[in-house]
Amino acid sequence: MDTKKLKLFCDSGRSVAIRGESLKRLIPLSVATFAVALIATLWFRLWPELTRPKYVDPAFRLPSPLELASLPNAARFDFPLGSENGALTYNAQRFTENHHLGDDLNGIGGEDSDLGDPIYAVADGRVLLARDGGPGWGNVVIVLHAYVENG
Repeated sequence: MDTKKLKLFCDSGRSVAIRGESLKRLIPLSVATFAVALIATLWFRLWPELTRPKYVDPAFRLPSPLELASLPNAARFDFPLGSENGALTYNAQRFTENHHLGDDLNGIGGEDSDLGDPIYAVADGRVLLARDGGPGWGNVVIVLHAYVENG
């Protein structure tokens, strides 16, 4: 066998002769291909983290353990309007491709019949956000509650 040739075996079992110079070119090329693929994969995976907005509205940050511990446990949860089983209310939003997944709970009169009615939280808690949420959201209230799970 010529010392400048190296035999490689393909999946089909046939041997292929490659000159030593070709093999010297093949190894750096495969290393470079692997490096490019690795960088592309990491970039694709990390891109959401790298482009995440630096500012996060304080209402959407996770509360610290100290903040959670300072909240009194809720004695019970009450349905915010109507009765506990949702009677005297209806969901004003159908689920279709043009509507959102949230619930729009209105008084039984529908439309704006509940305009001006007070809003009650389902339990004691701390108001994190109360403002106009922008187009499609309307008025948004976020309340942080503490409860004993399975209690």
